[in-house]
Amino acid sequence: MSSHNRKCVAIIGEGVSGIVTTVNMFRVGIQPTIFEKASNIDKTSYEQYDFVIVASGFFDCPYVPKEIENLSSFPGTLMHSSAYRSPEQQSSCLTDVNDEDPAVVAISDMYAEWNRAVPPFNERPDWIFLLILNNGVSIKTTVDDILILCTGYRPCLEFFSKDILKQLSYLHDDVFCPIILHRNIFRTNLPNLAFIGMYRGPFWAIIELQSRWVASVFAGLLPAPLVVIQNAGLDMERRIREQQPRPQFPHNDYVGSINDLVKETTMNTSSDKNDIAIPAKYRTDGPDEKILDEVNATCQQADQGHFIAGAVFRALHQSQWTFERTLKGKPSDGFASGQAQFYFSKQKELLYKEQGNLNLPSQIPLDVTQKYIYAYDTDNDLLSVYFVDNNNERGSLFHTISFQSKHSSDDGWIANGQHLCSQDHYSASYLFVFNGINLSRFEIEYIVEGPAKDYTSKTIFQPLKNNANF
Repeated sequence: MSSHNRKCVAIIGEGVSGIVTTVNMFRVGIQPTIFEKASNIDKTSYEQYDFVIVASGFFDCPYVPKEIENLSSFPGTLMHSSAYRSPEQQSSCLTDVNDEDPAVVAISDMYAEWNRAVPPFNERPDWIFLLILNNGVSIKTTVDDILILCTGYRPCLEFFSKDILKQLSYLHDDVFCPIILHRNIFRTNLPNLAFIGMYRGPFWAIIELQSRWVASVFAGLLPAPLVVIQNAGLDMERRIREQQPRPQFPHNDYVGSINDLVKETTMNTSSDKNDIAIPAKYRTDGPDEKILDEVNATCQQADQGHFIAGAVFRALHQSQWTFERTLKGKPSDGFASGQAQFYFSKQKELLYKEQGNLNLPSQIPLDVTQKYIYAYDTDNDLLSVYFVDNNNERGSLFHTISFQSKHSSDDGWIANGQHLCSQDHYSASYLFVFNGINLSRFEIEYIVEGPAKDYTSKTIFQPLKNNANF
């Protein structure tokens, strides 16, 4: 480490993350040394820096999953999509074309595209899409074939010692959550190291805010996150890594992630309260109020309950929950608990299923199951609940969920619904609590009145922990 007061910072990576980080370092008075690749840093020079920032990004090295077996037995030309440039490149690789035209097979997760050479009169290749099933697809190949692997990228961190990689909880073949970091930036046991752009998802705003935060911390303008806070963040990342099944993105709440970073950087933000992420709101010289006024006009419509039905429908999509239900009144008090899930159907509706146990006074617990269909009308921005027939398809209407203005509750969005079933009247009340674009919880309360019924049923739903949205 340097012995003088001036901070010596090394930035590894000259891509987007490296450029943005360099700009923010200059803003706080630090002139960093930038390396295009980590291999350009020898051990002696590495130890001369007070801080090292890895800004080589998440999508750095071509990735070939271990699940693709027998690649060594492929007789033709093997190529990762990172090396592909044009169809002419394919033609230059194909030699000794026989009567059976050569094929180019591109594998991407579940799909394969089989491109056969075509006669001169056809302007484009003939693409045949093959679904790769669990038992694989058998394709006869020759030395004239080209296999293009469209299997994505992973971070390249092998320039670190094995000891540092171990401290980062690094998993070489994990393209979902390869390392464990607080806010994808810091690690408590490596205080002089930070990562920028180690984020799998829409990354532009994330990179900008991460680099501002790191620059302020390394310049001494802001304190580093407390150890207890970092440890809590590391625990959350471990839970994200262990999720099964894994979602598309480890941190799918883009807006929530941005707002969390804004709070850490204590930036000069706008005074408006809208939970929305746009560049005009996070400028270093203050927000662009003109643009925000236009956005606020749209948000005012949302405050009156517009657009919320669609947001709730999307947030419930493929979600899993635990529930606790309290029953009070006639015919009996009771308590139920269990798990529920929303499945996306072919009709683009959500099939709600719950399973649990019902406990009534002086009775053994009873198994309970329940199903509903949630359907969203995009033209009219309406969310409706239907009963389910024997084929798990939409039956008769239960009720339509009507959203109230945002100011009706400080906790979340309130909605109501009504249903008359023979002589019994059901009055439904909903509460939806958002964290960014995700639901952190929701509640349903039914007040049921009729000749033989007079009770209240209140159900509180919490995200299932091992499938929580982060």
